[in-house]
Amino acid sequence: MNEVLESVEGLFGIKAKEESDNTFSIDGTAFTADELQKAVGVLKGTEGEISAHITESKLLDYINYAHFEIARNVVDKYSKKNLNAQQTELVNKALNSFIDKAQEVHDSIIKRIFEKTQDKYYGYKVTDTAVNDDLATVTGDKVVASNQDLINRITALFSSVDFSDSAAVSKVINDFKEMVIPAYKEVTEDTEKLEDKLSYDELSLGKTIKNFVDRASD
Repeated sequence: MNEVLESVEGLFGIKAKEESDNTFSIDGTAFTADELQKAVGVLKGTEGEISAHITESKLLDYINYAHFEIARNVVDKYSKKNLNAQQTELVNKALNSFIDKAQEVHDSIIKRIFEKTQDKYYGYKVTDTAVNDDLATVTGDKVVASNQDLINRITALFSSVDFSDSAAVSKVINDFKEMVIPAYKEVTEDTEKLEDKLSYDELSLGKTIKNFVDRASD
């Protein structure tokens, strides 16, 4: 249990307080030891999975926004099934805070070394003054998702899917691929490279969904 308690501050932004009735309180919300241990495990696993798909540059592509919403969906369903409303709100807040921080890092890099272009889907390029920046050496032009409408549609696409339904999973992955094809074609007209990218996305999303669901069902 000590390991769980040590993880709480990093996940929730506040230490857990052990109460006299052997429950644990986080910001006024009580958890039993079992509830807290499982919630921490789900959050740690989910955040680790998200981080594994963010590249060294810390910049976000469209598939990262899919991962974000898959995580929100799975964690919300887990919490509503296993926790009360107050606990659910706290767990969802912790996950959203983690995702918000990833977005903030992305935004700060954009502000520092990129400038807007006229491209519809990957509308940023490294500025001339930032070409020697350490981050610029691990990025390149057209690697940054910039179309907010597409990001919003991807978020909506994954927000209410039942990931325990294999047919629904196959459909949502195919729908995602159709959504991003115009964006990917802005980067490359090479059919083979496009198919490779779409195949990678299909495998990545399928693996991510399985990993999230498995962690939430342990």
